[in-house]
Amino acid sequence: MTANNWQTAELVLGHYSDPNAGDGWGVIAKSLFGTLVAGENLIIESAKQDGGVSVFRVDANGAALYNATFDIYNGNHTQITINPK
Repeated sequence: MTANNWQTAELVLGHYSDPNAGDGWGVIAKSLFGTLVAGENLIIESAKQDGGVSVFRVDANGAALYNATFDIYNGNHTQITINPK
């Protein structure tokens, strides 16, 4: 799908090449919305302002957060922070 006569693509269903994941088949989109996402692994990566990368990973080994703080809040703004430093 395109919004500008194929200068760019907004949604792709098919073959892709990614420097991190390699070649594969699937859906490439800016946003995905729905009620259920099912899969074997979940990896969320985000570039940090200092040049590093934060990673949240869920796989057969469990859940892990790398290079980031983990904050838990309740309705009264009570906070628990786990900081790797």
